[in-house]
Amino acid sequence: MGHAYRILGNRPNALDAYLKGLKLNENINNITGIVNANLAIGIIYKDLDNNKLAIEYFLKAKEIDEQIHHKNAFVYLNLGD
Repeated sequence: MGHAYRILGNRPNALDAYLKGLKLNENINNITGIVNANLAIGIIYKDLDNNKLAIEYFLKAKEIDEQIHHKNAFVYLNLGD
């Protein structure tokens, strides 16, 4: 849902959907889902020109990604690493 809202330009609803998705993934301990949700939330904050929060969520995604030794390319692309 979050992606659909983002494509339609509805950033507030996209953010809400991604935050709900993050909570759901945390509840079931879906690590890949948690990384992806943090990335998506970071992208929304970036779209909203809130770079501080965008970086915060990108760094959360990076930290978790490194813990599982996954190396999700999107984590590093968004951080510029």
